[in-house]
Amino acid sequence: MSFLEISRYKKLFIFVLIFSNSIIADDKKLLILGDSISAGFGIKQSQNWTTLLKSSFSKEGKSLKIINSSISGDTTSGGLSRISRDLNTYKPDFVLVELGGNDALRGYPISRIKQNLLKIISIISNNQSIPIIMQIKIPPNYGKKYIEAFENIYSEVASEMDVKLISFMLENVALREDLMQPDGIHPNKKAQPVIAEQIKEEIGFVPKIIKIHPLDIYQSNDGHFMYHTFVIVTPTEFEPNINHESQDYCWSKLRKLPRPLHQGARKTLLDKNNVKKLNLIVNSID
Repeated sequence: MSFLEISRYKKLFIFVLIFSNSIIADDKKLLILGDSISAGFGIKQSQNWTTLLKSSFSKEGKSLKIINSSISGDTTSGGLSRISRDLNTYKPDFVLVELGGNDALRGYPISRIKQNLLKIISIISNNQSIPIIMQIKIPPNYGKKYIEAFENIYSEVASEMDVKLISFMLENVALREDLMQPDGIHPNKKAQPVIAEQIKEEIGFVPKIIKIHPLDIYQSNDGHFMYHTFVIVTPTEFEPNINHESQDYCWSKLRKLPRPLHQGARKTLLDKNNVKKLNLIVNSID
């Protein structure tokens, strides 16, 4: 990712998804497209991690509107059937996709699950929202071959669509009986703060964002990678969360880009048409 300084008082955050570091911004909307684990199965909504996440940000003086569009028992097919409606209804800035567990529990084909997730991510990106996908894991009794193929779906989708992949929300919960409901599948109310804190750390948070501008969509010649680039205008510098998917970041002058540039960043940031778009965005800032 690159951060480009426009002037002493104006900053542009160039969000190059080659480096896949999604962020949640002040006064923005996060849509959660999930199943029973995000819907809060077996617990009160006030105890759910989605509610606690919002409260956690609020205590820090940060505003984040969360739309929890999670349905117990939902599958990737169900999510695909309603994502366009949710996008049109709520117009979220970010979408966290937490689906696939019920597909696997029903033994659905790996190829179908992956294709559904690819379509969901594509629809989100094409609607100018920023997608985030969550890793999903299943119990060990589904066979090593199926489990491995299923769990690999998420890194493959994240890589092919170049979106942020965050850890399975039950990573620090599933093996602790005191944090799970009797069914051994759903987290109990004691687990919700643990989940909320984990997700908060992984999705990150930046200061108030003024506006998000779609800039470019680039697909590799072999069709295996698609890079979505956004320009995000923010009034202050900030330090983003860096994880295993992020190569690096920096703040720099628009006309003094750091060298060497990653090939994807070079293709995007040095493209004449994109430079024109950037200049138009800069000139539109009051």
